[in-house]
Amino acid sequence: MTYPTASVFNLVNHSGHLVKITHLGMEPIEKGSEAFFFPTPLPLGTPGPFEIPPRDAITLYQPPDTLGEGDPGHKTRARVTTSDGKTFKSKRVRVRELIDPQA
Repeated sequence: MTYPTASVFNLVNHSGHLVKITHLGMEPIEKGSEAFFFPTPLPLGTPGPFEIPPRDAITLYQPPDTLGEGDPGHKTRARVTTSDGKTFKSKRVRVRELIDPQA
């Protein structure tokens, strides 16, 4: 059986207050390119911003084809921005791990 692939983002709010996410995206996936964001992360399907309750989490995903034609050997990371201007980044991974998890 074949399952569809997706890049999964598990956003965790460790604080004791509501957090509003204004941007979810990726740092450049090609050397010299610009960062980009996902305007309607799935399964939300509606444009942000969106909220995460205190001490809770939300799981979002994007199909690999939304990552474009990035260099598979280049490293990238997820980037989340909140309404108070803070930016959080994930650990770095190679683009090939996002577009082909079997690689």
